[in-house]
Amino acid sequence: MSMLNKLIKIFILCQLILCIGFSNVKAQSETFEDICWVFHYYGNLWNWGDNWGLLTGSSSGGSSCCAYMYYKNVTIHDNRNAALISFVFAYEDENGPNVAESYSLALSSGYFYGPPPNDFTPIDGSRGKIFNPVEGYQTMLGKPYAVMSDIPILWPQRIRNEDGTPGAYDNENGQSWWPGRMTPGHTPEDRWDTTAPFAASNRDMYYVFDDPYNKKKPMGLTVKAMTYDYGSTYAENLIAYDFIIINEGDKDLNGAYAGFYFKPILGEEQNNPDFLLGTLDTDYDQDTTPEVVYWYDPYFENPKSYYVNTRRVGVIMTRTPFDMGVTDFHFFNVGSSDIGPHSDEGMWAVITSQKDSPDLEAPPDVYFHGDDPRIDDTNWILDNESQGKLYAFYVMTGPFDLAKGDSTYVSCFITLSPNHDRFLTDVERAHEMTLGNFAGPQPPPAPVIGTNISDGKVTLYWDDTSERDPNFEGYKVYKHVYIKYESEMGEPVYDAQGALAGYRPAAQYDKIDGITGADTLAPWFNLGNDSGLKYSYVDSPLVNGINYVYAVTAYSYSHDGVMPLETPIRTIAATPNAPPAGLIEGHVSNVYNAKNDDVSYGVETNVINTQTVPGVRFKLTFTDTSFFMGDTLLEQGFNLVNWDSATFYNDETKWRFFNHYPVSRVMGEGSPTVYGIRFKLRPREITSAYIGEWNLDTALKDGPVYPYWSVELNQSQWKEAEAYEIVITEPDKGMTLSAYKGYGDAEYQVPFIIKDIYTQAFITDELDVKVVDFVGKYPDQPDDYNGPAGTWDLTPGGACYNPIIASQLDTNETLILNNLKNYSDKILVMRKGQSRPMAIIYTAHTPGSTAPKVGDSFYIGPMTSFPRDAELWVETKKDRIDMAMEKEALKNVRVVPNPYVVTAGWNTERATTKLAFVNLPLVCTIDIYNVAGDKIYTINHTGAVYGIQIRRDLGGPGRDIDVSRSYQGTHEWDMVNDDFMEIAPGLYIYVLKTPSGEMVTGKFSIIK
Repeated sequence: MSMLNKLIKIFILCQLILCIGFSNVKAQSETFEDICWVFHYYGNLWNWGDNWGLLTGSSSGGSSCCAYMYYKNVTIHDNRNAALISFVFAYEDENGPNVAESYSLALSSGYFYGPPPNDFTPIDGSRGKIFNPVEGYQTMLGKPYAVMSDIPILWPQRIRNEDGTPGAYDNENGQSWWPGRMTPGHTPEDRWDTTAPFAASNRDMYYVFDDPYNKKKPMGLTVKAMTYDYGSTYAENLIAYDFIIINEGDKDLNGAYAGFYFKPILGEEQNNPDFLLGTLDTDYDQDTTPEVVYWYDPYFENPKSYYVNTRRVGVIMTRTPFDMGVTDFHFFNVGSSDIGPHSDEGMWAVITSQKDSPDLEAPPDVYFHGDDPRIDDTNWILDNESQGKLYAFYVMTGPFDLAKGDSTYVSCFITLSPNHDRFLTDVERAHEMTLGNFAGPQPPPAPVIGTNISDGKVTLYWDDTSERDPNFEGYKVYKHVYIKYESEMGEPVYDAQGALAGYRPAAQYDKIDGITGADTLAPWFNLGNDSGLKYSYVDSPLVNGINYVYAVTAYSYSHDGVMPLETPIRTIAATPNAPPAGLIEGHVSNVYNAKNDDVSYGVETNVINTQTVPGVRFKLTFTDTSFFMGDTLLEQGFNLVNWDSATFYNDETKWRFFNHYPVSRVMGEGSPTVYGIRFKLRPREITSAYIGEWNLDTALKDGPVYPYWSVELNQSQWKEAEAYEIVITEPDKGMTLSAYKGYGDAEYQVPFIIKDIYTQAFITDELDVKVVDFVGKYPDQPDDYNGPAGTWDLTPGGACYNPIIASQLDTNETLILNNLKNYSDKILVMRKGQSRPMAIIYTAHTPGSTAPKVGDSFYIGPMTSFPRDAELWVETKKDRIDMAMEKEALKNVRVVPNPYVVTAGWNTERATTKLAFVNLPLVCTIDIYNVAGDKIYTINHTGAVYGIQIRRDLGGPGRDIDVSRSYQGTHEWDMVNDDFMEIAPGLYIYVLKTPSGEMVTGKFSIIK
């Protein structure tokens, strides 16, 4: 082969290698479209991470890393308080060691992240499927945030199928759907609940990364990560990381290691590191090797800069693959721009504790310290380098086998503790919280809040969701006037250390339970004065046009060593204004009982938000059981249905607002509010422990006096929460019952079934049900009434009919009723075991009677607050404009203030220049002229959007925020002309016109 040919082949080969390399670079670069950032900020430890294997930090290019982990009050976020922490998975096959990690990308060039190759990268398709890259929710480098439980707008948007299952991803028409793991006890349906009841912390975050671009060779790893950010005092120094490692490759990974690489950077100056390492073993992992590594700087304390010294920053391994515990721990000195071992071979030798490996990149004493070849002794540092240095370390578990298709886990907590005593407490709590699926103490669930904004008044209202917490104590209402851009929500309150602990509320409502005043563990926290709970707050009188800011929180009292917890303040803004001319507000037009005129029970309504009354009919029905907090309760339930929407759905559950909701929770002021209407049930008086009653849509009586069936109850034989229902069926579809002892051997085909009301199970052998037949008593006895023994016909005059003779109708009514059993056709005896009968049911076919029809029911059991088949209706009317009233009200149109004085308080307090047209109709145009007759501006008034209503079904920061729409009779004008120039002082004329042709004129002046 000629030299030229050789050179050509070499050139082609080089080009092919470059193409392959560039192809890999391009392919891996594309996966960075799926990048997102993780941000913890609720507790004292704030931290930046990402979704490609770095728990803390990201590459800023060059040889340094801008990994931020800092105390929350640090105002300058630089490398002075940082740590580079990476997930590590290592494995060796016939091709040598393969260590998948992300920290070595700090040696790459470029900005934000180094170019490929990297071992771990965001899983392809994360954008839009694992997190929603919403505009306006981006990090400081322009990249989106990971999905966060407290910000539903960041959740991916999916179509919700009719059966509640998730469908296609659709950012235009989908609903927010949580893609991550949930705490135990929650169902897939909860993924749609934007109040995030499944969250274990103040902020749960979820992301996924894998290794298809592993620079050595892909292992087929997928890592599903959850991080937990705690804002409660109990865990404010902790952040949790939980990783599920899945082998989705094509071969088993035997002899693998998993864990973390840490490079802490602490101290006032990065170029003058002087911190030490320490280890700690606890009894939680049942071994003698340390599972806690912490670093500290005994020579640095600068409270002015850091608020608290950084003496105890640590990593706590709380779960390890196959519960092996920490098996290998090694530290080594690194420079500020170094990471330690650089090659997979050099990393593997340290990770697997191969002290004699030729692949070590430095002498063994750089990586191994002490007598234990697998666990370094941190006392070596005190003995040899007592002034401290900049150390990095591995903390690992292995070797273990991970078969293809199998998974394992590794979990750790990062802690920043102000002193060693608190550090020990934080370590203990980290283990306890891991055992509790990372759920630490939480404040009560935040209440669902709404607002009603009207003329000079703002009404806040909320539900009783928060009271699901057994330690719930009350509500606090906060307020400030947003005219000078303050962020305070009241007078500041400081804790024992002088730090801001909160604000004094404008109102506080707490349970009447004797828990009052200063909390014992947190004396700066006021628990209330037994005022009693309320669920609305009316703020009036207010100045129209001013923006007011509110918040409603729920709080608990201290318990089990946990200080009182309060939900985070989530503000809602409201601007009161006068309504438009001619407005008839939304209201409830009618409430009635559909079954009868019984006034012993009913429903009361209170319209809190007239603007959201929908103009529909609501149907209220009742159930024997109810659902609450995931449990089925043996308590009467309440159903509230928007009946007018039923025509749009085939499945009733799609238009039911409350399904089996406990009646007991709909009897107070905290009862549910739907469309701004608060429904409050008024129960009947409970007069009997057990009763028997027909459902109300059948004939209650056979004729004018006598009940078709009557019942005698032996209440001592009934157990608590025991109830039955007799349901009439077709004659051949009922039960087969035997004759009662002593009344022959006949079997009766009866036209009914008996069910347990609470379980809906048919009664079979559990309950001894027998028939007593007064007519065909024995099979061989003659039957005078055309009915052989063994039949039971409910129709009067049918088989086995036993009439009450006419002469008996003239006797005393009470006597007849008391002796009804003597004239009964059949008697049904219900009993358990050999005890006395629980119930004896008598039938009587009186003259002119009507038999029960198929589907009728007879109930036997505890008396309920509402008849079981009660049916209540509420009719509403939505707000509307009355045109005649609008025309009459046009004479009240005004300009305020008039005259407008530029230097007046109206201007300075609002920090803006505006005047307002008030008492306007819903739709109009306002032409503004100067005294020369020149038109300078036209206002097109079409009603305005104002106020905020918090709901469950829309995205928004924290809890869901929806701007509520209201008809408004005010229009503000910033006094600029069509050229966006401020108008000069002087006299001006306005002409208002409505679509119907009505016209109003007026004038206003502006004075310097």
